[in-house]
Amino acid sequence: MAMFKEILAVCLIATVAYAQVTGWIDCGSTAIINEIRAGPCTQTPCPFSRGNTYNIALTSTATRSADSLPFNVTATILGLPWTIMEGNACDQLTCPTQPGQVTTFSYEYTVSDIFPPMFKAILAVCLLATVAYAQVTGWTDCGSTAIINEIRAGPCTQTPCQFVRGNTYSIGVTSTATSLASSLPYEVSANMLGLPVVIMEGDACDQLACPIQPGQVTTFSYEYTVSEIFPPVPTTTRTLVRNHLGGTVMCFDLPIQIV
Repeated sequence: MAMFKEILAVCLIATVAYAQVTGWIDCGSTAIINEIRAGPCTQTPCPFSRGNTYNIALTSTATRSADSLPFNVTATILGLPWTIMEGNACDQLTCPTQPGQVTTFSYEYTVSDIFPPMFKAILAVCLLATVAYAQVTGWTDCGSTAIINEIRAGPCTQTPCQFVRGNTYSIGVTSTATSLASSLPYEVSANMLGLPVVIMEGDACDQLACPIQPGQVTTFSYEYTVSEIFPPVPTTTRTLVRNHLGGTVMCFDLPIQIV
């Protein structure tokens, strides 16, 4: 069965346990979020007490089939991202979920006593639930030291992938680390009419719990909107991920056709 990616991404400023709340921000969902419940809180920012446990629930309507729903919850504390929870929503839901299906997913979180008290926004919580895409074939490894297990590129299963100008695509790579990495800066470039163009930069540790240990399996993904100024030509995108020492961790070329 072909698989697709569905992102359910919610930014919720500090939450509690089960009353419909307003003031949260959608940061890229493809599912339709019907409501979020966060305890007695009805308006963000909701106070979190250190040492207490809170239940956060999300009701949504699926727009695509989902065979798996791995998620992670991160918090930004004093400007630093913290991964505070990971799991799979299918542990409590009946998967695969189908387009049009309404589900309620919830999780409990105990606020760490080491988190500092903050006056207004105690926590910024992002829930990212992803469904596996169709695995793509036809990409080329260009010097990885990590073991690339699979690459996913939306509904594309065979390169060159058709990328439509103005549309947004999510690229995901699952790999097994072979060395320690405390940071993972990456760069995505495309060869446009014979010239390399950098189209995206970042650090994979913004979504992973770094440092990464040898033997650890991780899935890193990024979203890219194809510029409308690009000509409709075949090209190749290169994703290059380095470690804190500047060494290559992952490098892969993905042929695409811009349309």
